[in-house]
Formats: sequence, C-alpha cells, structure tokens
Amino acid sequence: MIAATLMVALPLLAGGPSSPVATGSRDTPTAALAATPSPAPSTVVEPGPLPLNENTAAVPEQAEPSEPSPGLVSAPGGATPVRLTENSTLCGVGNTQVELLGGDRPVSCVHTFADPAPTRPANKGAIRMDPICQGNGVNGARIQFMYVYAKGSPNRIGEFGPQMLKSWIPAMEGSFRSTSRDQGREIGMRVYMPKCKIEIGVVEMSADDAEPDNPGAMRARIESAIRKAGFTKENRKYHVWFDGDNNGGACGVAPVYPLDYPGPANPNNLGTLPVASLAQVAVTFRLPFSFPGRVNPPPGCFGRGAMGALTETHELIHLLGAIMTSAPNSNGRGHCRDDVDIMCYSEGGILTYVRCASEVELLDCGSDDYFNARPQVGTYLSTHWNTASSRFLGTSPEDEAYKTLPL
Repeated sequence: MIAATLMVALPLLAGGPSSPVATGSRDTPTAALAATPSPAPSTVVEPGPLPLNENTAAVPEQAEPSEPSPGLVSAPGGATPVRLTENSTLCGVGNTQVELLGGDRPVSCVHTFADPAPTRPANKGAIRMDPICQGNGVNGARIQFMYVYAKGSPNRIGEFGPQMLKSWIPAMEGSFRSTSRDQGREIGMRVYMPKCKIEIGVVEMSADDAEPDNPGAMRARIESAIRKAGFTKENRKYHVWFDGDNNGGACGVAPVYPLDYPGPANPNNLGTLPVASLAQVAVTFRLPFSFPGRVNPPPGCFGRGAMGALTETHELIHLLGAIMTSAPNSNGRGHCRDDVDIMCYSEGGILTYVRCASEVELLDCGSDDYFNARPQVGTYLSTHWNTASSRFLGTSPEDEAYKTLPL
C-alpha cells in the first residue's frame, strides 16, 4: 500500500525589501534567503502591499469523476511528459494517477478536484509566531521552505522572501502553536534553521517544465527540479512557493499517504527517501490560473486567507498526513465537512456546515479529525494517525515536560 501516494490539490501575493542571500551548504545546495527569527515568541507582522485587486478568481464547475480514463500524456511545449489517469485502480475513484515518464519518482496520486480560492478577507485574524530554533536547527526531521521560479522569468526572492520570513511562515507557526497550546501541549514546526536562522532554498527550473499544466503534473516536475538541484536530504519535508501558475485552478498540491494507523511507522511520518513512491514536496502556486496579458490578475495564492497563510498551511497539513477517510468529519476526498476549518470545503456535491463559529480558519475545528496535541484516551485521534504526533512538529521550550506524552 505504500506504493502509491494520494495528493490533494488546493485552487487560490506580495512585496517587500530585499534581504541578504547566503550561499548554500550541503543541506542548501543553491542560494538561500536567510533571516534570524525575532526574539519575541509571538509577533504580529503586517505583510507588504498586495499589487493585485481583491476579486476572487472564478473556478470552473467540476463534474463528478466517473469511469477510469485510459491515461492522457501531458507535455506542453518541451515539458517532461506526464501520464494522467483518473480513477485508476492504484489511486482510486476521485483521484488521478500521475506518472512522470522518465523521472526519478514515476508514480503518485493527486486529488482530482481543485480546491477553491480563499473567500475570507486576507490577514484579518492571523496569529503570527516566529518558529523556535529546536535543537541545533538542522538535526532530525525538518520542514524546509523553498522558492522555485522558471528559467527566463524574474527571480523574485527579494520581493517574496521577506514576506515568507516575516508573515507567511509565522502565520503557519502561529496556527500550530496557538491551537496546540489551547489543547494542552504546545508544539510548532521543526523548521530547517542552520545556525538558528530560517533559510529559503532557491531553485531555478526549466522554462518548459514550468509551463502551466495539470497541478499534479506540475508538482511532479517541480519535485524533480528540486531533487536535481540537490535537495534530497533525508528527514525532510519540503514546502515550495512556486512563482507561476497552472491550468487547473489549483492554489496548491501535496502528497499524503492514506494510511490511518497510529505510531511512528506510519508513512506520513517519513521524510525524503531514495524511494520512488515517497514524494515529500508540497507546492503553493502564485496564481491558480494563467492570465496572459492581463494587467490586473485576481488575488493569488501566497499568504491568503484570514489566518494569513491558508494555502501554505493547508498543503503542509496534507503533507503531514491529513485528512484520513476514516476521520469523523471526513468528506471522503481528503478534506473535512465541519467548518470553519483550514482543511474544509465543499466539493463534488459534498457540502460543509458551520460547526465552529470563527472569523479565522481553524486548525481542526473540534480537534477530532486530524490534529490534537493531547487527545483523550479512546478518541479517534488517540487510536488513528494524528498529525500532532508527527516528528516534523516539535515541542516548545516552555512545554518540554509534555514531550513524552503518549499520543
């Protein structure tokens, strides 16, 4: 069952001064943007101005998947060919099998439906906290952040990098830490931080492979590009901000292994390994559609949502292993039904309902589907895979006493 991965696609900008760029080490083979976290454990940082209007992009109506397709080979321009097969035996109904032909990770699965753009006003309730430098900043399991752009296009790390470091990553961290603190055991992301400074790895990929295409196909090509650039470190999960778009209306896409048993041996607890099926790269696209020649495209995907980094957090949670079909409020398609939640939305005729009244998208409304840092004995998350038990999330210094709690 490990042979396949289920990937879920999410349909949804930024600016700021330049930051210093550090040359990479063997863990960061290409240029990396580095910054030292603020001394304050909890800060609120307003993002730079968004040069786009606030109109939400229209998402095309999506039909229910039906019979398996024979497999379409997609290769726009000179891109690496990718075979896409909907409802395959390997991936199941509602998913698309993705085969990167000639690539080093040939087969994976993606959620066929694209996620809708965030509808709540951006950054209206974000809780931002700087990631804590855990251990020496590089040991053990780590989440590493990346920026990927196409050859021949501008490298805008100087524009987006400050927002990644000061706004988007802290919004992600704030969601994990504030939620887990309320649950009784504060934990945050184990971010890759050499010398206790966050680094953003920068990779240029071929213009052909960056051509707008099916989101799942593009995720496979992006992962191939960063692996060729040397980002193959074990014990890593990578989140990529891709400075481009796709033709599927997706804001992001990420792999998840649909195995719900608890414990450290769950495939969702693995990092990057030299095994073709173990994809560990989540992608957030700058734009959900292509807008050639349009002067004022709709809002993009970076740093959106009321919580300040909805797509980024959504895709990382998929990468950590959510949501399982067996979860109490699962919609059976990798998402949940009980809003207001980072992982919930209506799709394929399955509607959400408001369970948690909130102006901000929550990390597991009800704490019973995919994230609970201190679940009660006998509850679903005490007997099934719980992303709060992932080794890619760590304990804050203030709460070290709880690090051995059985989950």
